[in-house]
Amino acid sequence: MKNESKKVVRKHLCYLVILSLMSWSIGSVIAADTVTPPSTSDATPAVVPGDAEKSSPAMDAERVKELATTFGVTEQQVLTMRQTEHMGWGEIKNMLLISQRVAADSANSATPLTKEQALAQVMKQRQSGMGIGQIAKNCNVNLGDLQKGDKPNKLDKAERVEKPDKPEKLDKPEKPDRPEKPSRVEKPDRPDKPGKGN
Repeated sequence: MKNESKKVVRKHLCYLVILSLMSWSIGSVIAADTVTPPSTSDATPAVVPGDAEKSSPAMDAERVKELATTFGVTEQQVLTMRQTEHMGWGEIKNMLLISQRVAADSANSATPLTKEQALAQVMKQRQSGMGIGQIAKNCNVNLGDLQKGDKPNKLDKAERVEKPDKPEKLDKPEKPDRPEKPSRVEKPDRPDKPGKGN
């Protein structure tokens, strides 16, 4: 009986020790998880969803300037697409490619469009909820061809260094002829042993 009661007491003591250790560890985790609210001075500008790469104000300004110069639009138009319409850089570039093609295609019509008018027309479709592919299709533009034409041709790059010509393979030297094996010397016949077969 005494042995059984000792076992029960030990068992209860083990449970108490385990429970106290668990409550201590939970308390330390809670204390470590105390979060201080961020200050308003540390606020970083929001990144447009869909942009894989990190953004900085200097990089953004450089991209805005580059796109405006490349497509002949104002920096304000690019900024509006980025900040007001919440478009990613690739989306902005595609919209500018489409609007550029629309303006070029209308050049021979009775009412040619300026780049700004073409961009406004394309943006109106975007604001109505159409996607880039739908807009391109609606404007009779093959976006894939535009994107291919927008990339520089690898062969035209000035900085590309041509590979030197491979030297001609040298002929393998001929293997020297093996020397002829000496002719086999015939062994003399063995003399018959006396007493056999005679």
